[in-house]
Amino acid sequence: SSPASAGWLTDGEKRIVVIDQQAAQERRGSNTMDSTLVLARDPTVWLLGMVYFGYFCSLNTLILWSPSLLALSGVQSISAIGWISGLSGVVSAVGMLAIGLSSDRLNERRWHVGLCGLVAASCFLLLPLTADSIPATAGLLLLAATGLYAVLGLFWTIPGAYFRASSAARGFALINMFGVGGGIVSPTLVGWLKVQTDSLYVGVSVIAILLALSMLMLLRLPQPNQGSFTEE
Repeated sequence: SSPASAGWLTDGEKRIVVIDQQAAQERRGSNTMDSTLVLARDPTVWLLGMVYFGYFCSLNTLILWSPSLLALSGVQSISAIGWISGLSGVVSAVGMLAIGLSSDRLNERRWHVGLCGLVAASCFLLLPLTADSIPATAGLLLLAATGLYAVLGLFWTIPGAYFRASSAARGFALINMFGVGGGIVSPTLVGWLKVQTDSLYVGVSVIAILLALSMLMLLRLPQPNQGSFTEE
């Protein structure tokens, strides 16, 4: 129902109610905008956003360039690349479950995420050393995939500790925006470095360093009850 349908109100009273409702909506919109601006200025949001940017760059690199890395190691059959990629999905799913259960049992998130990301970064960095070995390259990619997908399963439990429920959605959206940027930057960066150096491994190594730095940033974040964090 609306004020216009309230028969017990005079026309003047109906106009007053409508004006009050419009003013309340404007205040809510203004408060939402103000809260979003506060979130956008908070260093914690930027740090978590940069962590997610580095992570998303590495996940995108894994997804896009794994077939090429397998081909460089000597895998010539497209079907073989498909089977190895499929096995990667199965192994990653099992790894996500095991690491998630460990995180729940220990009630710990950041070290699980950070160590999984650092393991994946190490696998990327070791790939040039296994360029002539199909099993070793496949093993490193499987381990990297397990670490990266485990990070994906746990990462969003961390930002939630820094936001009140009323600001969580906007905070998550801002952090996710950084990740979208990583999905745009990483293919271009790796492809450009491949053209410039004639080596896919250079670009993958750069992404690995970016991932390692982002995980170290995550591990150095203060606990939510320390310092000034984003809360309404």
